[in-house]
Amino acid sequence: MFNNSTVFIGIDLGDKFSEVFILDQEGEVIEESRIPTTRNAFQRKFANLHPCRIAMEVGPHSR
Repeated sequence: MFNNSTVFIGIDLGDKFSEVFILDQEGEVIEESRIPTTRNAFQRKFANLHPCRIAMEVGPHSR
């Protein structure tokens, strides 16, 4: 999906949908997306990524 450079992923976990932001090494947004908050959706989205850093934000309605 991306080259071997380090990417950073921010995920705002919601009860039904999660917002995903992928940033390059300089902090520029290279992708914004919204995915269902399900195991299958997360596996499809992240299974092919190279190692990266991930930050997650959760609220009281996140599973």
